[in-house]
Amino acid sequence: MIDIQFQTVGRERLTEVVAINQQIFEGLDEWKAHSMAEYEEKLKDKEVTIFIALAEGRIVGDLIAYPRNGAFHCWMTGVLPEYRGQRIATELTDMAEEYARKHGYTKMTARVFNYSGRMLRFKLRRGYMITEVESHPTDISKNAVFFELAL
Repeated sequence: MIDIQFQTVGRERLTEVVAINQQIFEGLDEWKAHSMAEYEEKLKDKEVTIFIALAEGRIVGDLIAYPRNGAFHCWMTGVLPEYRGQRIATELTDMAEEYARKHGYTKMTARVFNYSGRMLRFKLRRGYMITEVESHPTDISKNAVFFELAL
């Protein structure tokens, strides 16, 4: 098993994270992975915290979070396919939840699309509760499920 290191970073690693996320998310459903410009637009006015997993100095997984509506919101979590099954997403989520507690947040939130069944199950196993479902007008796999976890 490869030794995985974990770090909490900021925007200074965003370019690397975007490149890895494009590999992770490309081809998931028919949606195209976000570009760097889309990340910059989405995150431009946010206090972003990025949790990364490194194998031999290379980012292999990440979780991007920021404050939103009084909660610490997990916007994106991903692990390269060849590194899945090693509890990397679990460790990244543990780090984010601990960070949120230490910074005075009382809840975590997340939005997961129906086509991401693994992440839906992951959130439910961790005790996240469904707070809302946003229906897509033509494709049920694109329904968005909103989650909340009391910390």
